[in-house]
Amino acid sequence: MTIGGQTFKVVYDTGSSNLWVPSHKCWSPACWVHKTYNSSKSSTYKADGKAISIQYGSGAVKGFDSIDDVTLGNDTAKQVGFSEMTSLTTQFVAAKMDGIMGMAYPTISQNKLTPFMVALKQQGVIDKNVVTFALGHSDEASSMVVGGEDEADRSEEFTWHDVTTQAYWMIAVDSIKVGGKTVATNLKGIVDTGTSLMVANKSTLGDLATISVKQDCSTDASTLPEVTFVIGGKDYTLNGAD
Repeated sequence: MTIGGQTFKVVYDTGSSNLWVPSHKCWSPACWVHKTYNSSKSSTYKADGKAISIQYGSGAVKGFDSIDDVTLGNDTAKQVGFSEMTSLTTQFVAAKMDGIMGMAYPTISQNKLTPFMVALKQQGVIDKNVVTFALGHSDEASSMVVGGEDEADRSEEFTWHDVTTQAYWMIAVDSIKVGGKTVATNLKGIVDTGTSLMVANKSTLGDLATISVKQDCSTDASTLPEVTFVIGGKDYTLNGAD
């Protein structure tokens, strides 16, 4: 994606709503090894300057807000509020991305900045405020479609589930089963592209937490139990190989 014509690698995160990249004014070590935004190189930049601080599960960032045109693929949202971060904690040094594009609801956007997807819809660039993720076992097998769905990614018809609270993409989870045994019921679940982990309270999902695999993934997949998420009465099952 680009901000003011400057290209960045970002995580497309449905678990947050703010867009940020490192600032040219940043002196944190994490900024030295990532691309930084320089407002003087953009003809569409406008100043804002409001301070912002965001705490994530794996680090924190601080900086200030700015305004510029943001482009993803062929889609451009004009004069979008985003943040230039001048301080990044050490956890971001090894990160392969420069910043984060939050794709959750405006209600959890710090400083009430309009999320990029919402800006695209408001400006008439896309017809539907929809983003579709297809995750495969390789880069080539994965995709993200903005503004709709890619029919080629469907192995079956989509099943739609209502969002219960318009903050995160939060849905009701009927139950979770491990090896056919129900280990939790009546849960609230967040569909979060910003993490590669399944996170929950250990006392709620104790049986799930006991599944053990070797660090090098050499565990025989056939020895692992199936894990099933029941959502809206439909089973979504992960087998050992998954």
